[in-house]
Amino acid sequence: MNGEEEPKENGDPYSTRCTAPAPCAGTPNTQFRDPAYYYAVEVPNGSAGGAMSIELYDPSHWAGNRNDFVNNGNLLATGDRIDRAIDITYTLFAPDVTPSDPTDNVPIPGCSRTFTEQGPPASPGIQEWAPLCTVTASAGIYVLTVAVDGNERGITDFSFRSRLDGNLTNPIALYGLGSMSIDMIEGGVAPNFKLVKLEEIYAGTQLIISLFDPGDVSGGFANLTFRGEALPFECEYRVLDQAQNEIRAWGPDDSPGAAPCFLNTSGQRFNNEWVEFRYDVPDSYLCTGDCWITVDYNFAASASVTERTTWAARINGQPIHLLP
Repeated sequence: MNGEEEPKENGDPYSTRCTAPAPCAGTPNTQFRDPAYYYAVEVPNGSAGGAMSIELYDPSHWAGNRNDFVNNGNLLATGDRIDRAIDITYTLFAPDVTPSDPTDNVPIPGCSRTFTEQGPPASPGIQEWAPLCTVTASAGIYVLTVAVDGNERGITDFSFRSRLDGNLTNPIALYGLGSMSIDMIEGGVAPNFKLVKLEEIYAGTQLIISLFDPGDVSGGFANLTFRGEALPFECEYRVLDQAQNEIRAWGPDDSPGAAPCFLNTSGQRFNNEWVEFRYDVPDSYLCTGDCWITVDYNFAASASVTERTTWAARINGQPIHLLP
């Protein structure tokens, strides 16, 4: 996620308070929200009663040599950028009876932790796993929120994971609720990741996948292709400005009339814009595998990649599970 005064065009529509660089007086971002991101920690019935621990990787912010993507050459680092005083708070909330609304859950005592900006490696929470808390697991959907504080710039990356009775291999599911933010900084790679779980209950509906500020790449191509359950289907796409006003109406993708859905995002083609993809899910839709729509994101080896972007998905206006 980005600091509150990082320009919105640098890929985070929810954690930034302004649409222009700091100072941002007079340019408020109407999409700003606090906390910026909601994640699910879903415990199945068979795992209730176990000791569930949530751990955070690189939860503090430290940019090394200010703009060093891999923190002074450590390839395990997650890529914090711009050394500023950013505080990040992670909070775990208990399951409740309204799982479709992550904003009304009750926080669990002792399960909120704020990480301040840290110094070089060996400071707490820098390039290491740090505990958030351990609870006796209840079946249901816990909510993990991530919020940033401090009127500063900066881009800070993190990861989280769960343990059940000390084991990393467990049936607890971790996913984004409605949206999640992504940071990709390596050229010459073609990551494939799960994005949307399109279960059969969504047959006959319309799926919309939204990408904010995709394609921060220079010196080479950046192409994305939707596969998995979306492989047989063609899509339409449109473009909205940063305030979500339509600037290109729905129309064919970059491989018109042919599945799978494909788009060339190279050369900052969609800088500070939302790109939305629309699928009509057939009434006869059945999962062919695990129900996941996946994404191939292919970057040229020659490309300079600073692909800081945020992705969201919805079905008929409702949020849907996302995974990186």
